[in-house]
Amino acid sequence: MIWGFRANRAMVSILRGDSTPTKMDHAETHRHLLVCCNVTNSSGEASSRYVEHSLYRLWQYMMANKHHIVVRDAAVCLWLPKDELDSHDQLFRHAGRVEEVHRISFASYDQDSGICNTTQRFVAAADSDRVQALLLGRISRESKRNGDFAMELEVGHAVVNSESADLGTLGQPLDATL
Repeated sequence: MIWGFRANRAMVSILRGDSTPTKMDHAETHRHLLVCCNVTNSSGEASSRYVEHSLYRLWQYMMANKHHIVVRDAAVCLWLPKDELDSHDQLFRHAGRVEEVHRISFASYDQDSGICNTTQRFVAAADSDRVQALLLGRISRESKRNGDFAMELEVGHAVVNSESADLGTLGQPLDATL
């Protein structure tokens, strides 16, 4: 499912220097290594999160220190598009628990800075509508009116390793010497 109006054409024109609209392209990154974990907020509400493996340590730090969210029960998983899981169903189902997880790709053009901001989120299928609404809520009315955004939902699955991972070894290390 693709959301976006003039945004696709406007952003692509600005970024590519032409007026040819294109779909948000993820062909080179169709699989993603994620960390699946459970979180509990300060009100005691629990939910699941899927975080890109390379960003996990930074994300975990921000959740704990800025938002006071407890992260637990982390496991490594592989996200892949639905069609890839379907074509190798038996192979992937032997690898671990399979959960329906959507990838939401979002881009918005900021006219003041001249920058196109992009992000992607991996969310449980049941949370997809709520997360899309949150992302849309972060852009200005003017951007919505002008269509200076694009959102794409891709149905996929996470194949979750059944063993819990060591939270201290996941993701890229936070090294202050870099």
